[in-house]
Amino acid sequence: MATVALAAGEADSRQMRRRYRHTGKLASSSSAFEGAWTFVDAQHKFLCAAMFRTRIAVVLPCLVQAIVMKSNFTQAAWPPAAGSARDVALKACFGTNYAAASAISHCFMEHDTHNTCCMLDKSARDQNDAAGNPIGQASLNAARQIAGKTAASMPDADDLLTPWCTCFGSQVCSHYASTTGTKVKFVNDCACAGGTAGKGFCMASISAGDISGCEGWAREQFQMPSHATPGVAEPNSDGNTCSSLQGTAEVDVSTCS
Repeated sequence: MATVALAAGEADSRQMRRRYRHTGKLASSSSAFEGAWTFVDAQHKFLCAAMFRTRIAVVLPCLVQAIVMKSNFTQAAWPPAAGSARDVALKACFGTNYAAASAISHCFMEHDTHNTCCMLDKSARDQNDAAGNPIGQASLNAARQIAGKTAASMPDADDLLTPWCTCFGSQVCSHYASTTGTKVKFVNDCACAGGTAGKGFCMASISAGDISGCEGWAREQFQMPSHATPGVAEPNSDGNTCSSLQGTAEVDVSTCS
């Protein structure tokens, strides 16, 4: 996977075409952040919603969505407006002091894959970092910043759960929640299918055996395309079920505990 950093005003698709026209493939990078293209705009950055493989045919949809996301991002201040859908989701996932961690400024954007609130345990943090998806350390750093604590006062303990907005297009959270102490707190509606951002499905009480199907079912309801992430293969594109939630309405994610 590749990470491409572009300064503000330089998100020109011609540059991307020139970079890759020789091979039609993307160079690999150990610093890939959830396998996404990273765009740097002044002090902020956001991640392209569509993860991609090395084939150029898969890159094109990502570029289209990147342009849309770039436009949306330039209009999205950090922190988001109080009471907005993003504010509601961010508070529900990270707590009221979430703005102390600018690294989460890509979270819970509409039409984006980073809409699962995932509570990562140490095993999942370590596995993600080792797989080249360094959200483990990022979530730990963010948790410390939000809590106003140091590494000494908030050690990387086995029982510490750190929140992060993971890709529900690849069902990262449920992948690890199936075998570790990691929990899917909720899946936020990305408004991809005309739904309401800030609403979604609470999943903290769903068993490890059912959680993958439930996150996948939510992804299908919200019409987020499936994709791969470093360490996690692309999930089944359809046919997921969730007996605990099917037939129920979305709820305000602030009610998820």
